[in-house]
Amino acid sequence: YLDGFDEEALTSYTFSVNTLIPYIHYSVDFPTDNMKPKKSGNYILQVYYYENSEKKTAITKRFFVTENSIGITTDVKNASNLELRNYQHEIDFALNKNGVEIVDPYRSLTVVVQQNGRTDNPITTLKPKMVNGDLMDYNFENGNIFDANNEFRHFDAKSIAYYTDRISSIKRISNQVHVYLKTDYRRPFDRYMTEDDINGRFLIKNDDDKNSDTESEYVWVHFLLAYDAPLTEGSVFLQGAFTQWGFSEKYKLNYDYAQKGYADSLLLKQGYYNYQYVFLKDGETAADAAFIEGRHAEADNDYTIYVYYREPGEVYDRLLGVQTVNSRKK
Repeated sequence: YLDGFDEEALTSYTFSVNTLIPYIHYSVDFPTDNMKPKKSGNYILQVYYYENSEKKTAITKRFFVTENSIGITTDVKNASNLELRNYQHEIDFALNKNGVEIVDPYRSLTVVVQQNGRTDNPITTLKPKMVNGDLMDYNFENGNIFDANNEFRHFDAKSIAYYTDRISSIKRISNQVHVYLKTDYRRPFDRYMTEDDINGRFLIKNDDDKNSDTESEYVWVHFLLAYDAPLTEGSVFLQGAFTQWGFSEKYKLNYDYAQKGYADSLLLKQGYYNYQYVFLKDGETAADAAFIEGRHAEADNDYTIYVYYREPGEVYDRLLGVQTVNSRKK
């Protein structure tokens, strides 16, 4: 699946400049001359290092290689179900084979629909509603819907010289910077308020200096979600692209009785961040964002459709096409 080698040393790095917490900034342009994927599909890039002869993972990052050989048209709208149309989005779409030979699309095709890059709640069970020549229709009223949730919360820590709208205070403690966010509150019953967001993403940026890569500080960001009592039968997590949309213990909030809420602190590089609070029930793998954040069909979301095809006799899935659409920018 690779042209070249399956591992390569990182040789491009720069030391941080005048930062309270020293660090090394590594960079790589991928694919490299010695490591190029040959097949379409899902990949995981692993960065590792050795400590006392023990191999340890520093970073894993998912990425996709697509052939873009199939046409995808999408239509995101409020749910057809009248009882849910104010709370959910329906993702209808059609595939055009464009002459690509697909044997038995009902069994060999796998379509994945993803919301805002989240990996815990994708839709993976859809089969064509109808096949007519090169066209395959996926227009349903059930099975292709997501809670529209709410606009993401945000904080702006591109500068530590002044307070932005979501920052309560900035302190230097033990020669480290601590950024305290304003208290967050549940909002499932609040009226929808439009607000520009970047749908869970983040941007590393430093407005205080010239080079965001090596002159940005790592700062302790303190989160607090007000709650009268701890929840039972589940846990509260921070979720966004900076958490890789997962449920690591690092992003799990603990209940703080003194502050009467769920609290956490994370060491993050200066920048602009989107995030949300989600509730993960014990024993489940998909979190509920609407429980804390609410759900409004007016909220904008990015929906991505991945079309996989497994040829007869093959042991892997080709990624024939990928299409991302925003619920407002149709």
